[in-house]
Parts: sequence; C-alpha cells; structure tokens
Amino acid sequence: MEGFIKVNVDTSVHISLDFFGVSVIIRDHYGVAIEAISKRLPGRFTPHLAEYMAIKVGTELVKECNLKNWSIESNAVNVINTITNPAPLTSEAHIIEDIKEGMLMTFVALSIIALEVQTRLLIL
Repeated sequence: MEGFIKVNVDTSVHISLDFFGVSVIIRDHYGVAIEAISKRLPGRFTPHLAEYMAIKVGTELVKECNLKNWSIESNAVNVINTITNPAPLTSEAHIIEDIKEGMLMTFVALSIIALEVQTRLLIL
C-alpha cells in the first residue's frame, strides 16, 4: 500500500549465552530497506521474551525515524496475540506497555501481523 511502512523483527537466542540478538528492518511500500538495526542485548531471555524485546526495539526505531502509517511483522504468533489481547499481570506486562506506548506515540495507521513460518530444529 502506497506510503505504508513495514517493520519486520526477529531474534536470535542461545540459552547458554548471557546475551541475545534482535534485528529490525524497515521497508517502504516498494520493499526497499529504509532503515535497519541489529543489536546484541544483555541477559538470558527465552525466545518468547526476546521477541517482545525485538518488537520494542522496532517501535523505538520507528519513533526515532519519525515514521507514520506502519505495521510490525513478527513470526511469533503467541507474542503478537499477547500484545493485542494481553492477559492481566503477565510477566511481560511492563514490556507490552512500553511497546504500546511506542505505538501510540507514532500512531496514524497501525497493524500488527503475525507471520506464519516453518520452523526447523537443528540438533548438533
């Protein structure tokens, strides 16, 4: 859609390390990358919680870039469902509130999309 921005987020988590990675890429309606960031963040996070952090980083980047009319895409359906319909007193409640606050500060038109992907488990 003309003038609409897509924000795609992803994470990389290894349970034995004291850090995890988040990546965000922002594309215009032609699919051209207009901004990207990759960060290594401290802490031992589950993949579920790391995805919340990636979405938070994505909303912060949108705010920094002063973008409007955007959607955020994630392959973590359960995370997207919790953000759109949070249960009271979840352990992620403070992160969800930060995400929603970031969304409201840049709100013009917003949708959150859960991408369905096939996951492969590699055992070494």
